[in-house]
Amino acid sequence: MKAIILALSGILVISGAVAAGQPAQPASPHATGSHGLPAGAVALKPLPKTDKLTIRGWSAPAPAAWTPVEPASAMRTAQFVLPGAKVGEDGEMVAYFFPTGDGGSQEVNIARWSAEVTDAAGKPVKPVTTTAKAGMTKVTFVTLQGAYTRGANMLPGAQRKADQTLLVAMVETSIGRITLQAYGPSKTVAAHRDAFVKLANGFTPG
Repeated sequence: MKAIILALSGILVISGAVAAGQPAQPASPHATGSHGLPAGAVALKPLPKTDKLTIRGWSAPAPAAWTPVEPASAMRTAQFVLPGAKVGEDGEMVAYFFPTGDGGSQEVNIARWSAEVTDAAGKPVKPVTTTAKAGMTKVTFVTLQGAYTRGANMLPGAQRKADQTLLVAMVETSIGRITLQAYGPSKTVAAHRDAFVKLANGFTPG
């Protein structure tokens, strides 16, 4: 397990400093980016504010309202807190990177994420997807709304929270895929949706 985690680590550059991991190839195409720790499972260490998120040489403007924190898992290349309107309503945004050919197909990922978010009957929800060209990248957005708790499928007895949203952006670059996932109370994720879309569409090399 330790070897797999180290192999899946990535890079987050904040103000020119490497903040997480070393460049490496993912150990398995089945590790597709939803294996981080459940939200709130560990204390999140705040990091200095930054106006840019850089992953493997690709950068996009970082939303000013988001608080960067130390990633809760070595698999994550970046992590932010999305402030909610009330205490206990914060969301999270996490980022992953997979070199070209790794990380699984979009179809496989979408099917797995859909199974993690359930409707009132306990059945997987239907994803809402859109794909469009954004500068030098192609971005696919996936929205899933229903009952959801981070990591619930891997935690026996874990209860999904109602009225949650999982918002995913798969950013296809010339060197691989940047996967962004924002999740939490639906009204919190909705409040940050425009900033999330702007981030996903804003990646350029350099």
